[in-house]
Amino acid sequence: MTKARMEDVKDLLESNGWQLPDGDDLFSVENEKIRWHVTNRVTGASIELVFYLFGDLGQRTDRLGDILCCKIEGSETELYFKKRSSERWRSNLREFAERLSRIQTGKE
Repeated sequence: MTKARMEDVKDLLESNGWQLPDGDDLFSVENEKIRWHVTNRVTGASIELVFYLFGDLGQRTDRLGDILCCKIEGSETELYFKKRSSERWRSNLREFAERLSRIQTGKE
């Protein structure tokens, strides 16, 4: 189910003009993190998204189901993963999109 939420984030980025690098494995975990380097097609702005995984009782993990949140590196902007069918998840995505728009236009 978390892969579907990551796809939601990917779709959100692409619909807002952000481009993910070709050929990257978007779901590859390294040191309990997944990193996406994205660039805005129009402005050329570049950001790094970091997805953080947390295992039970602090154990190491590489399971996508253990993703807690996604943060924009160098920013306080974060997206906490909630149940995909919940209104809270949709609301979090909308707020994240608004923050991305401000980054895109240089107003953050």
